[in-house]
Amino acid sequence: TNFSSDSGVYVAGTTQVRLLDSLLQGNYSGAHFASGPSVLVSNSRFVGNAANGLVASASGAGVTTKVEVSRSEASGNSSVGYYAGDASSGRVEFSLKDSVASENTYGVYVDSLGGVSVASVTGSLTSGNGGAGLLASGSGAKLVASGNTITRNGVGLYQISSAVLESAGDNVVRYNSITTTGTITAISKM
Repeated sequence: TNFSSDSGVYVAGTTQVRLLDSLLQGNYSGAHFASGPSVLVSNSRFVGNAANGLVASASGAGVTTKVEVSRSEASGNSSVGYYAGDASSGRVEFSLKDSVASENTYGVYVDSLGGVSVASVTGSLTSGNGGAGLLASGSGAKLVASGNTITRNGVGLYQISSAVLESAGDNVVRYNSITTTGTITAISKM
């Protein structure tokens, strides 16, 4: 707690990480995984951080950051609950399952600045986020949403800047100020 100018947990490079049963609160960002780690997060909370709850990022050709999050919460962060983004090159693979993103500016933000960011959000709740519940931005960003409840956000599903945001027919998107913005691609479950 209270690393006001840094992340509570910061890991960079090709390594294996397990973050279990943890509370990351009052930092600049709760946790930041950068440039190559393979990460499993479970039963953890990222709350009240000055910027983001959890960040997954990658920079550099051939660099891939993989982050899987389950049964966790990102709430009350000033910017993004869960952010998955790359720099001008690199790849981020992010998955969120059975988790909560609430009362942030953005619940889940998948961003591409030239590389590739691929994400899935399943069985999760995004609520009370002022900007958007789920947001995909940039031509290399791809977000698949299935089995989620997306409610009381500024925008429920938000696609911009040539990103791909795919929504299965089993998402509940209700009581947002705006239901969708941009092109939301409907997909069927197989």
